[in-house]
Amino acid sequence: MPDEPPQQPEPDRTVCFCHNVPRSRIIAEIRAGNRTLQAIRACTHASTGCGGCEFEVREILAEEAKLADEPDQC
Repeated sequence: MPDEPPQQPEPDRTVCFCHNVPRSRIIAEIRAGNRTLQAIRACTHASTGCGGCEFEVREILAEEAKLADEPDQC
């Protein structure tokens, strides 16, 4: 069986349940220029309730930073 690539999380999966913030909203804010945890907290309130989603928000920030550093494919 060939190795399958890891599945990407669903874009509208809820990351922050305290404030009902989906992954797509966090990604949109990052792509709009809000590239720090503090900025994401201010814009979306994600990670300002119980704090249980902070690790995932940081992961999304890191993923998006890596994508921004990759050269264009064309």
